[in-house]
Amino acid sequence: MDFYLMWVAGQGAPKKIHDSIESAREAIQAYKSKGGTREAYILKPVERVEGRKLLTLKPKITVEPRAVKL
Repeated sequence: MDFYLMWVAGQGAPKKIHDSIESAREAIQAYKSKGGTREAYILKPVERVEGRKLLTLKPKITVEPRAVKL
């Protein structure tokens, strides 16, 4: 399975996996149109190393506020 990442130099790890190179290019264009000035790259993996599967996180638990008498 091919996928692509958009990475902006000096801004940490990519946050979104793109299923096409066109989608990654659109992300770069959106970054540039918002005033982004750093170099941006489209990355594609060249090798996969087997590892432990990612765990599915539990959904966020919402707590309803309670009325407090003062």
